[in-house]
Amino acid sequence: MTPNELINIKITYSPDRELKYSYAIEELLEKNSVIADKGKSSDFKRLQRVIKKYPAIPEFKFFLTHWYLSKDEDEKAFKWNQGAVKRHPNFLIAKLYLASQYLDRSQPEKALELFNEAFDLKKNFPELKEIHLSEAKLFLNIVCRYYTQIGDFDLAEVYLERLVDLDPDSPLTENCNNLLIMERILQRKEEEESAHSVQTIPPPQTTKTTPPIFTHEEIEILYLTDELDKDDLNYLYALPRESLIKDLEMVVRDGLERYSYFLDDNEIEEENTYFVLHAMMMLAELKATESYPVILEFLAQNDDFLQFYFGYFVTEHIWQVHFDLGQGQIDRMLEFMKKPKLFTYCKTEISVALIQMLIDDKISREQAIAFYEEILNFFLNATLENEVVDATLIGLLISDMMDVKMVELMDLMQALYEKNYVDTSLNGPWQEVVNELDTDTSTMEAWERERFLAYALE
Repeated sequence: MTPNELINIKITYSPDRELKYSYAIEELLEKNSVIADKGKSSDFKRLQRVIKKYPAIPEFKFFLTHWYLSKDEDEKAFKWNQGAVKRHPNFLIAKLYLASQYLDRSQPEKALELFNEAFDLKKNFPELKEIHLSEAKLFLNIVCRYYTQIGDFDLAEVYLERLVDLDPDSPLTENCNNLLIMERILQRKEEEESAHSVQTIPPPQTTKTTPPIFTHEEIEILYLTDELDKDDLNYLYALPRESLIKDLEMVVRDGLERYSYFLDDNEIEEENTYFVLHAMMMLAELKATESYPVILEFLAQNDDFLQFYFGYFVTEHIWQVHFDLGQGQIDRMLEFMKKPKLFTYCKTEISVALIQMLIDDKISREQAIAFYEEILNFFLNATLENEVVDATLIGLLISDMMDVKMVELMDLMQALYEKNYVDTSLNGPWQEVVNELDTDTSTMEAWERERFLAYALE
């Protein structure tokens, strides 16, 4: 099935938009599109004037939605766009944005309602002859996210595949892929009721409500946004290193010590829960190896706790923290891997980091083999009562080892399979693992993880 067949309307790849209005109006649309992109406060009245002058032209109303988004005023953009769609129900791009905004608020039923209970563009927009590539990608993203949110992962996969066909490198494609992976992980976690899964520790019950007192008050910006710009980061990195590191450690501890306070604060926005991630990524960038124990203590908490602070970023960025701070502290990594009742996907990221260390020649192959040999023997000698045997974790560790052809430890892998300690849905039965390990092709180059550079020192 091609993207055109799934969308059922012709997709145009031309960068030029079809002209619908007079030359003067088209020129005005182009100018106001630029204004909306810039998001300058001084242009608000200018946009209002043109909306009032041309109330029948929906593009002008959408420019104000885009202007609000450019200023990170998402709630105002949402409310304004609701009104714009109500006034112009056949204006596709505004409706697509509103559907996306509903999904951002975890309201898939509202998104479906916008399309009259069916994601059929031809039926909903009978006069529409074609759509632009950018609109097609947004539509596929919306439908994929909708089916992901309602738990129909097979249909979500269909729309994701079409999105990949259109543009595999699009942020919209990456967004859908990450969400689908995380929801499948969470579903698997909920379904795991066998003796081979680990029940994580209860979330911490904390009483502290007062914020810490930082040496540098500038640190408080970490609590205010989900994304730090380069100017803010460069300013923070220029602070005295020792006191900056102490303040960043304090931020990490604050996430633990005031967890109940943040969790019960109904006013807190999601964008204000990333302060711990900011601090950890900055500590990693600073190569503050002395802070690694503080970070490991935080990561040793309940899965709900970690989902609250990190969401799917647990499997996106945390490996970098282990990679930057764990070199020379393999013993700490081993100790963490052996702790009972820990979240599966916090432990897996240590393995991801270790393989990356091997690929980047930060550790020798002998060191990597010694690490996995100790871990596999630990699981092999553990009983279910020890509450460390995690079949998903062991399966993912074996998957990482397969990627670097760690044939030296095949006997231990097989023993874990024979003991029924491995989730076979990940790599297949033992013979498939053997076949993969016996192939001559190496996947090390393809496996290499791309670093997230948003926190990079300049």
